[in-house]
Amino acid sequence: MIRRILRGEKKQPLPIDKFVPSLSAKKLITKIFIDTAFWRRHWHCHCLPERSFSLNKRQFQICARCTGLAVGIIISPISLIASNTPSSLWQLLLLLFLLDGSTQALGLRKSNNSLRFVSGLATPMAIVRLALEKLIS
Repeated sequence: MIRRILRGEKKQPLPIDKFVPSLSAKKLITKIFIDTAFWRRHWHCHCLPERSFSLNKRQFQICARCTGLAVGIIISPISLIASNTPSSLWQLLLLLFLLDGSTQALGLRKSNNSLRFVSGLATPMAIVRLALEKLIS
């Protein structure tokens, strides 16, 4: 890493082009995560290139974990539909987020963008589901 810095090399965002097959999906994702000014104004993220996704060689305005959080917030009502899912699974998903972020922050291990995205995605869904269970009981 130090050699890269000394040579002036930049770390690159992870391209997700191969995971987004249709042109219309690419346009939608580009509009939401790259072209809109919302993320820069209202979502405070470090936006490190090596922790971000890119599409068509353009970096997302938020990192992979924040992308997962944003998508998770949008689709969290799905967790309400999954009524047969035990609360222990939702607690485990929340624990995944806490372990992924804290062990990475403490330097105990390196995370990857896929795990960052999944842990970010699962967290809002788990919070909504666990909060609903507390309200009902």
